[in-house]
Amino acid sequence: MQDVEAKSMLDLSNPPKSIDHTLNYDYKIVNIENNQVNIKLVINIESIPENLFKIKLEVIGKYLFKEAINEEIVLNDVPFLLDALAPEVSYIVSFLTDRMLKQPYIIPPIISLELDVPKDTKKKNTKASI
Repeated sequence: MQDVEAKSMLDLSNPPKSIDHTLNYDYKIVNIENNQVNIKLVINIESIPENLFKIKLEVIGKYLFKEAINEEIVLNDVPFLLDALAPEVSYIVSFLTDRMLKQPYIIPPIISLELDVPKDTKKKNTKASI
């Protein structure tokens, strides 16, 4: 985890009957060097009703491959690579909300991204060996 911002605006004397959330993910490939890639994942989660909590996490995944890689391989495998961070993100949100609200709020351990892949990069159904 690189950075975390968490705000609780809850009046615990009047808890809501139900809670939902908005969730946004974004990522950036920090660097690719030989057989290693670092990807930063930024997660923004806000409760509905919006006055309960707001959390922003920045997590960096460091991946080692068995062979040298390039940007095309990484772009094709970004969903697979980020899915490895999903359980950690879910755990961190659960831990933080438990401390803020006295009850954990658990998000599914799934990273769902709308990926922008360059037009000249073809999607392949192959996974790099990690």
